[in-house]
Amino acid sequence: MALIFCPECGTKVSEFASTCLNCSYPINKLKANSFSETKTKVKVENTIVWLLAFSPLIGELLQCLIAGCVYGDFWEMHYDKFWPVTIILNIILCNIDENKLKNQGVETEEFGSTWLVPVYLFRRAKFLGHDQAYFWVWIVLFTLDFFSLL
Repeated sequence: MALIFCPECGTKVSEFASTCLNCSYPINKLKANSFSETKTKVKVENTIVWLLAFSPLIGELLQCLIAGCVYGDFWEMHYDKFWPVTIILNIILCNIDENKLKNQGVETEEFGSTWLVPVYLFRRAKFLGHDQAYFWVWIVLFTLDFFSLL
């Protein structure tokens, strides 16, 4: 049984409820219109998703910073030892973004796992009716980072 948010008061209610137990908003009406509403552009906060889009670059900079603190030289090639920093950053930002969307009443189950960042970004853009710019920014930066061109 999935829980959904009442658009009137924000209370979590069962997806099978006919009305919200807190404010008596008709939930069954919400379910009937939910498919058509989610395919249109939804206004959500996108700050975290854009940080996520640039996370391969941000992670690379964090790796250099950590290598500088540990080895005393910011630009020496030691930063490759800290590659998990970028992965952890991606997963943390994905989870933060998913939680913010859930708090705004968006059902995020269709986005996929947050540890599969490109799948999450692609499905998020498609589901919310957004253009896929943040998905492509992440792909390009990840590819450049993977081939050590950053």
